[in-house]
Amino acid sequence: MQFRFISPFCIIYIFMLLPGVSYTQANTLADSNQLSIGLWRGEILRTDGHVIPFNFQTKNLAGKMIIYVINGTERLMVDQIRQQGDSLFIDMPFFDSHFALRILDDQQLEGRWIKNYGNRQVLTPFRAVFPGPERYPAPKTPDFNISGRWSVYFKNERDSTEAVGEFKQSGSEVRGTFLTITGDYRFLDGVVSGDTLKLSTFDGANAYSFESEITDTNKMKGYFYSGASTVHTWVAEKNEQAKLPDEYSQTRLKDPANATLHFKFPDLNEHLVSLSDPVFKDKVVIV
Repeated sequence: MQFRFISPFCIIYIFMLLPGVSYTQANTLADSNQLSIGLWRGEILRTDGHVIPFNFQTKNLAGKMIIYVINGTERLMVDQIRQQGDSLFIDMPFFDSHFALRILDDQQLEGRWIKNYGNRQVLTPFRAVFPGPERYPAPKTPDFNISGRWSVYFKNERDSTEAVGEFKQSGSEVRGTFLTITGDYRFLDGVVSGDTLKLSTFDGANAYSFESEITDTNKMKGYFYSGASTVHTWVAEKNEQAKLPDEYSQTRLKDPANATLHFKFPDLNEHLVSLSDPVFKDKVVIV
């Protein structure tokens, strides 16, 4: 029996002649699963239709893709990225959340941002496009410069929270944060367009956006959007001496008449121990 050698070039030629198949098409399909390198714009899509935008940058590091989430001067590196065909899984560092996405092409992603709360998950729609336009468009020249400190009150149905806003504006661009007695709202990035302020941040744990109408040089009011569905109103007044209330003044007894703890428990020898026992008199006790 004689065997004939068939050139690889003939195989390629025959493959290209098959109906509906071309070398160019096959190569395009393979490339479509490779994300474009550079600046992207991501959008958290809330249930009320509001969008929380942020920018991120894709980079190739020694043959491996990494992502930098951008919030003002902050660059949050994300290197736990897995790709399976047209599926992309991104694990956020430090916080128990991740993205499960589909690669539509090299310039479009869609899927879910998945945040874990113990045994409960919150799935929020997400999309991203390349090249990433600005975080917020600023079609109008800013009517105001909000640089400085502001006294701020966030309000919901039950109560209000006092805060201090710190902002630095250059042209239309604004960066800053809100300080509270329990921390701050991290690196906020946004714009002033006309009489409208828009700011946002995303770090994997939290997705925040703040929008307000600047009513005059010293006042503004608006909405604070948090995560998939939470929304609060807020008002602010320019005040360079703005400061937070004393933390200790925020901690107090609801019922001073019953300030002493009363309880009993058995020790290792089954003897009852009580905080009112003489051994604890005039001593500091940590419970």
